[in-house]
Amino acid sequence: MLALVLAAGSSLVWGLADFLGGLASRRLHALVVVLWVEGVGLVISAVAVAVVQPPTLSTSQLLAAVGAGFAGAFALWAFYTGLAKGKMSLVAPISAMGTAVPFTFGLVSGEQPAALALVGLVLAFGGVVLASRETAEESESERAKTRISILLALVAALGFGSFIIGIDHASEGNLLWPLLIARIASTSTVGFALLIARENPRLNRADIKSVLPIGVLDLTANLMLATATTLGLLSVVAVLGSLYPAVTVGLAWGVLKERIEPLQLVGAFAILIGVVLIAAG
Repeated sequence: MLALVLAAGSSLVWGLADFLGGLASRRLHALVVVLWVEGVGLVISAVAVAVVQPPTLSTSQLLAAVGAGFAGAFALWAFYTGLAKGKMSLVAPISAMGTAVPFTFGLVSGEQPAALALVGLVLAFGGVVLASRETAEESESERAKTRISILLALVAALGFGSFIIGIDHASEGNLLWPLLIARIASTSTVGFALLIARENPRLNRADIKSVLPIGVLDLTANLMLATATTLGLLSVVAVLGSLYPAVTVGLAWGVLKERIEPLQLVGAFAILIGVVLIAAG
């Protein structure tokens, strides 16, 4: 029972973190938001490693964790930028297609997935096509924003999926060190990008109060899901943990009063159902 509560809770927390991250990126440069979100996770992960003192990583695990950090930073930037520029109701579900990346990687590697997961993959890709459909009611500038935000969501999905592959390899028998190494890599990457972009990463007091909790929520969701996988059936936990885009969509509808066209709505739900089926498979 506790595993189900933690898995469902991780979706709620992740969905809220994504929504708040998108809102913050409408006021601040997305790279600044990502830096602080990753920085909070870095500090908490470092404390956890210092307290627990887990075994060190092998060279291949270390490289995988670093690669996961690079991919995660790029994905989070694309995701927050997409949420800020477009409709969260479309960006959030499409970015959840990241689960299809390790699934496809497994297929190429010779794994034999369940038929249910294959159905989910087809359904999710079909949903992306519908969700990406342009409407006659939109102005050309709105269509351009939609195209950019959907492209960013797809980039984020690729990055999130790559992060999953990397962290999965790096965390065999040891989760804390890979998370810390990945956070170091991602924070360093974003900091370097900010230097190139000549963006000031400092936050005023109001922004600190709104941005720092996102980092806490993001890491909390990670830990909740990781704990749930050790307490319950992975198939059930994975399904509940994959529902976070629905939370972001619900908040976008309820708080921002976002509305999307019927076919786009069908596409968004198809993606969500497809992601759940992939996780169940």
